[in-house]
Amino acid sequence: MDELHAALRQAWRRARPLLGHVWLCGLPGAGKTTLAPLLAAALGIPFVEVDAVIERSAGKSVPEIFASEGEAAFRQREADAARAASRGPRSVISLGGGALGSRAVRLAVRKTGHLLWLARSSCALRRARRYGTAAVGREPGGTACGAGGGA
Repeated sequence: MDELHAALRQAWRRARPLLGHVWLCGLPGAGKTTLAPLLAAALGIPFVEVDAVIERSAGKSVPEIFASEGEAAFRQREADAARAASRGPRSVISLGGGALGSRAVRLAVRKTGHLLWLARSSCALRRARRYGTAAVGREPGGTACGAGGGA
């Protein structure tokens, strides 16, 4: 029994229950923009949306950056913004799915907090493609996806 208690004490010392940043990552429409401020409010910490930081600093939208500067330039801006956010106060930080392709971003995430990957059902992805929006809730007609399935 003493060994069990010692093991539990050691596990608690090693545990980091959401200390540091909470990184939200996922593909477009996964719910990062919706969930980040809600989670931040629940935890009582600020949130940072990396794409919004990039858009403010560049003075143009993400699609405009891709069109005028290319993906490599956007990914560099993204890595710089993610590293800057990682050095800031404890926050909920929202990243696009492609950001984890950068070793620098993966390292920043690993060293400074916890990563939560947000996934979407294929039904929700079809709705997003059909309506050109994140389509987090129900379709405009008020029906869930398919005859018996929700998102």
